[in-house]
Amino acid sequence: MSDVTEHDVKYTGFVRTVSFQKAIGMFPPGDITRLVLERGVQTMRVHEKYPTKPGKVPYFFRDEITVAYYRWEWDAKVHGGLCPVDTVQKVIGKVNCGDYVIKELSVVIRSDALVDYYNGLLELKSNGKKPVLLRPGCEFHALFKGNPSEELQKLDFIREMNHKELNEYGFKLSSLDLVALNTERAKKYGEREFLSVNEDPKVIRAILKALDWSGWPDEQRVVDKDGVKSYPKPAAVRQYTFGGTEGWILSGQQEVD
Repeated sequence: MSDVTEHDVKYTGFVRTVSFQKAIGMFPPGDITRLVLERGVQTMRVHEKYPTKPGKVPYFFRDEITVAYYRWEWDAKVHGGLCPVDTVQKVIGKVNCGDYVIKELSVVIRSDALVDYYNGLLELKSNGKKPVLLRPGCEFHALFKGNPSEELQKLDFIREMNHKELNEYGFKLSSLDLVALNTERAKKYGEREFLSVNEDPKVIRAILKALDWSGWPDEQRVVDKDGVKSYPKPAAVRQYTFGGTEGWILSGQQEVD
């Protein structure tokens, strides 16, 4: 019998890419409240060696690399209006940078399953008193952050699903991780909440399933292994087991149906 308890396990929900081009369709512009993008593109490389005379072995080398660095940082509270997704797309085409890395993204989440889940917790903790429940249709605010990590090498699909970004654009193997969740009330009034996104896979699945999965189409999620094609879901859940002095150790991933 395993000695692992629920306190020895935690979970992380994630989208299987940090590519703006692939993932942004999962987040409607009207629901995005913050978006941070980055991209560095090498525009020129010079390699020289001296002496240059035939038959001479060079002993002095000069390399010059020029990099264009792009960063977008849009916040609805500061800039207002809709998230400028279309503008980003136009700039990608104009400067020919191919894509951007999503570093941070906040989005409005609407999920009846989440409302029911948290109302159930409030009722359990009410000690017989009438709890102040979340209203039906209550909006949540979820925060995702890019996570470049070598441990992702251990997971199926994510490398294959980002082949172009890794090999042509020089992206690091990364996931877009769910890191925080707040109710609309906390967001509006600046209240501090402790809604965990690492304890219960049901919560994580509800958040991930509230995204628009059709925004990352099947044809962009093809994984071909030995001639057999599969279409992994855009998002999944990583599982970690506490290993004592070794800390939290990645122990697998769960698909989101």
